[in-house]
Amino acid sequence: MAKSSSGKRTRRRIVFFVILGIVLALLIAFGTSLAQLSRLRAEYRELQKQDEAADLEISLLEEELEYSKTDNFIRRMARELLGWVEPGDTKIVDDSQE
Repeated sequence: MAKSSSGKRTRRRIVFFVILGIVLALLIAFGTSLAQLSRLRAEYRELQKQDEAADLEISLLEEELEYSKTDNFIRRMARELLGWVEPGDTKIVDDSQE
């Protein structure tokens, strides 16, 4: 009988350690998954911020594009880039910087 109860005890220990190993492996896998989920959520929030910034930039560029089609823009560019003077205006030249 001593062998029988000793064998049962050994068998129970083996089962206990196998179950303990499985539980530990599951806890490690769960912890790793939670850490990855946290990283992905942070990355998602960062991408949302970048998306909002890109949407704002697109809106500003669309407004600038629409403005570039107006006569006021063309006149302003002609004045700034080409030195164009409208009738009745007096052109002033600053020679002090040359």
